Amino acid sequence: MKKTLNIFLILLTQFLTAPAQSPEWYFMRPDKSGISGDYHEVIKTDCNNNIWTAGYIPFYSNGSVVRFNQSDTVFTCWGNYDGYLPADRVYDIDFDNNNGVWVATNGIGNGIAHGGISHYDGSTWTTYTTANSPMIGDDMRGITVDNNNTVWATFEDATTGGIVKFNGTTWTIYTPSNSNLQTTMVDKIVSDNQNNIWIGSNLGLIKFDGLNWILFSPANSGLTSFDVKDVEYDEATNKIYAVTNTSVDIFDGTTWTHINNSNSPVSANGLNCVDVSGDKIVVGVLASNSGCYIYDGTSWTTHNAPNHMYDVRIDNTGNFWTCGIGYLEKYDGAVWKTYTRYNTGLVDYINNQIFVDSKNRKWFANDEGGIQVFDCPQWEDYGKFNEGLFPSLQNNTPIGTSVTEDSYGDIWMTYYGGFGYAIQIPDGDYKNYASWILWDNTNTTTNFQTPEEVESDDSGHVFMRLYNSSVMKYNHANNSWSNLNSLNSGLPPSGLNCMTPRAGGKMYFGGFREIAVLDNGTWSYVDSSFLANGPIDYIYDIAFDHTDKMWLATNHGVYKYDGTTWTNWTEANSNIAANYVTSIEFGGGDTVFIGAHNTQTFPYYGGISIYNGTSWTSFLEGSSPIAHKQVEGLEMDKLGNLWIISQTEGVTIYKKGGVVGFECIDQSLKSCGTTGLSQPIVEENSKITCYPNPFSATATLSFKLETAAPVLMDIYDVTGRKIKSILLENPSIGQQHIIIEAKDFKNGIYICEIKTTTQSFKTKLIIQ
Repeated sequence: MKKTLNIFLILLTQFLTAPAQSPEWYFMRPDKSGISGDYHEVIKTDCNNNIWTAGYIPFYSNGSVVRFNQSDTVFTCWGNYDGYLPADRVYDIDFDNNNGVWVATNGIGNGIAHGGISHYDGSTWTTYTTANSPMIGDDMRGITVDNNNTVWATFEDATTGGIVKFNGTTWTIYTPSNSNLQTTMVDKIVSDNQNNIWIGSNLGLIKFDGLNWILFSPANSGLTSFDVKDVEYDEATNKIYAVTNTSVDIFDGTTWTHINNSNSPVSANGLNCVDVSGDKIVVGVLASNSGCYIYDGTSWTTHNAPNHMYDVRIDNTGNFWTCGIGYLEKYDGAVWKTYTRYNTGLVDYINNQIFVDSKNRKWFANDEGGIQVFDCPQWEDYGKFNEGLFPSLQNNTPIGTSVTEDSYGDIWMTYYGGFGYAIQIPDGDYKNYASWILWDNTNTTTNFQTPEEVESDDSGHVFMRLYNSSVMKYNHANNSWSNLNSLNSGLPPSGLNCMTPRAGGKMYFGGFREIAVLDNGTWSYVDSSFLANGPIDYIYDIAFDHTDKMWLATNHGVYKYDGTTWTNWTEANSNIAANYVTSIEFGGGDTVFIGAHNTQTFPYYGGISIYNGTSWTSFLEGSSPIAHKQVEGLEMDKLGNLWIISQTEGVTIYKKGGVVGFECIDQSLKSCGTTGLSQPIVEENSKITCYPNPFSATATLSFKLETAAPVLMDIYDVTGRKIKSILLENPSIGQQHIIIEAKDFKNGIYICEIKTTTQSFKTKLIIQ
């Protein structure tokens, strides 16, 4: 059921804290779906070749750290709205040896700067701030985890700045006042294979070896500028790459070399970020013409970005990635693919409709993104700004208005505008794009510019209510269209606000103080003479409960009609949320849900109300977890969750006893080189060691066996592909030593897993 959306007042709550978490409430928003917003500061790649980024939307002060599973094309978000992160902006991400994720955050809410370090171990988020740790600043900038699993992070605030070191137990803070750190203006930070820490600063490149702070600057080294904008370490070559405005300066521990405009196509200025993997390099530019320069080992490629570029990355399979304002991009060497919030998740905080189809898929219509479908955990977005990632049969309008499913199982989507149109998806098979049918004013019988609502009856008819209060009717049986208006039919001449089907081939039309009924070709009116002299002006929704009784959502409360008697509930005689009722939905038994609000006169309020057959219970914004007072639509899914359009805060989902059905969203963390083997069981007397590591000739793996059982040793590359297997059939109990030769492998990082019938443990091998 759908009604005309009238937004009387947009009451933004971007500076409010996140709602209290409860299993009975769940929230779906642009900042916690897809790439999570419009601003992206960082890209990282984990050992399973997942892409990690972070997006935020400044106006709402909300954002998330995002994992993109490339193989399944699924985005998973952990944001500050749900309490996972202490702030909306994520500046850096890194991974520890236990597959955990570390995040450096900062942001401004209520005019106060805040942030901190967050850690996710696959089940629990832990946040460290000045309030619960020895840290002296929350404005985090960069983060790295060294080979000893020690976390290092940079921070700035109004009075000081420095470096945080955390080994899991002890905190150490380095500032110019308590150490030989040369400056408070520190930003990007990385660690190398020898556990040296490298920091970009306003005075140059700083190296910390655990004892000494060494500053490389134009005055004493080959560094080309004092202001270092990015620092990266290439494990394959053991080189440090420092980015300045005009050059990428490369240091191998002895000699400096450079990539600049004199020896490559890179810009003469505006260089901002870099990544490198062996003979591949990508350089990002943040200038009047943002973009990047890619060297694939043979030749250079130049790419202009959609907007400002903030970070670049090369993934484990050699794809190049960039991110910035409004986008995440992938280049596979031939084709660029652009991901935005318009093609990866829920596009808008303000939605026109939610529809749940017979397969429990959720469809959203909104003004900026057209139509989106959520087939958990995947999203598809159909709108003019979707970068061609999914179909958009016309690019004339971004405004999606309504979705329904007809009695044949076809999905219908409508788009509003000067060149409005509808799409029919046969059998609801939305991935069969070739079968989609486009309907517009070229193949229907009337002006098709402004469809506001689409509904279908159980006799094979589809009805589209247009802005001018006429109705397009489609007959599925003969594939024909006809036009209904107040002159050639029984439609109310006073305008239309809603349409609702009723069993038996009936369609009800709500207008100004009247309800027209089309019953298998015959028109009639509901006896609503009491409305003529009553307080009701508008009917916004019509619904029929499980006993076929009619309910009305009006500007003067909610009405029930049993065929003889009208019953009216208002604020004056009940506990409903507000007199302006926008929508009605039904749960099991006698349960009725309504959405209502008062956003016309102060004080503003609203929410949802629930009727149990006897009395009403209300959840209001401010005194319950519902995200916003202006409720404009309700829809019940097949699992009993109530989906609520809570303008301007996206969608709120409610179910008494606990929301269900989101188990499809995988928030676990996979181990490095995931192979389907069990997780490692590491005991104190069975740890594996590798020395030396990194190595370029040979290394010795040492571990202790509890039993004389056969041992299988598998070595995987970072994509999880098995490179080598060694079987020890008759080992003895006790300490074991296995020689690994570097000549059997290419330079890079590998995961070695050793398994017996009772033990399993892993280690990382670095060959250079």
